[in-house]
This record gives sequence, structure tokens and C-alpha cells, in this order.
Amino acid sequence: MTEKQLTNMLKLINEIKDDCHCLSVKDVDDLQRTIQCELYCQQIKSFRDHVDNAMPEAEGSENDWDEFYDLDWTIMFGGKAVTIHNEATVYNGILDMLKDFVDNCL
Repeated sequence: MTEKQLTNMLKLINEIKDDCHCLSVKDVDDLQRTIQCELYCQQIKSFRDHVDNAMPEAEGSENDWDEFYDLDWTIMFGGKAVTIHNEATVYNGILDMLKDFVDNCL
């Protein structure tokens, strides 16, 4: 399922959960948690793909590469944020972390 479909399912469940008589409250809650988990996984995979596809092809123009390196990263943790300029070490490190997280933690 797509992120949009999963999000729509959550909206639908939230709208009808009080009037749903074919499932117990526990079953509805379990269904919500399952959809939220799947949505979380899809969002991370989608972001990983976005990052992976952001780098221009090797034969890209100088302008393509300038635009790529002009991108910044904003990382937030515990309410504190930092912006880091894009460069090879940062890009490769984050992309490797995302790939490892998808392969080993999801």
C-alpha cells in the first residue's frame, strides 16, 4: 500500500471507530497500530529512496552537481535541530545509515 492509502485508512478508522460494532475496541486499536507501523516503514523507505535518487548521475552537468551540493540537511533530535551543509561524507553517511536501518531494523 502507498503512504496515502495507509494515511487514508487511519483517517477512516479514526472516523468510524466509535461506531464500529463488527470489531472490538482492542481489534480496532490493534489495526490502527499495525497501519501506523506500516506507514512508518513506508515513510522511511520513501525517504531513503528520495535521498538515494537525489545525487546526479556521474555525467550530470556542473549545475546539477552545484544544486546537489547546495542542499542542506536539517537534523532534529530531542527538540534540538542542526543544519549541515551537504557534502560527500554527510550524504554517504546518512544514506548508508538509512539503507542499514531499512535492511536490519524494519
